[in-house]
Amino acid sequence: MGKLGVAALLFAFLTIPANANVLTWDLVGVTFSDGTAVTGSFQFDADTGGGTASAWNISVSTSPAFPTELTAFTYTPTSGADAVVLGDTGISFFNTAFTRELDLVFASALTDAGGTISLNTTASSEQFNPPNPSIVRTIASGSITTVTSAAPEPASILLTSGVLLGILGIAARRRRVIRIS
Repeated sequence: MGKLGVAALLFAFLTIPANANVLTWDLVGVTFSDGTAVTGSFQFDADTGGGTASAWNISVSTSPAFPTELTAFTYTPTSGADAVVLGDTGISFFNTAFTRELDLVFASALTDAGGTISLNTTASSEQFNPPNPSIVRTIASGSITTVTSAAPEPASILLTSGVLLGILGIAARRRRVIRIS
């Protein structure tokens, strides 16, 4: 194997695409203390220094105890809701008017390994009305589970493609030079 072959193998080995493990976490059997349900999912990437939540779509039902203050609502980025990651064991979802907030606290850390994690029902997993914090309902049960979808990072794909095109170009040029002489 010539120098070109060794170089090609070395570049191919060094440019294996990395994967960005953005996990989709689905809420499973999550209920409030008043018996109403919480459904939906969110994406979480633990590799981004403290974690990043994205693509959340979480729906809550109207509270029978507070039907005018805690009405049905869906937390999504397009509904005027935002999310704040609370370390690696919690996420707070709230609308930008800050009239409602949903806090999910997990029994263990969110990682890129995925799996099933229970919601911490003894901590502050709850929905409340920030202007009136006495209007609150706690999460009574539930867990989150993952659906893994590893996606190659675009920079790795571009680097690998560029290296392969360069190697093919060099090989084609060498063949042309050899045929001419």
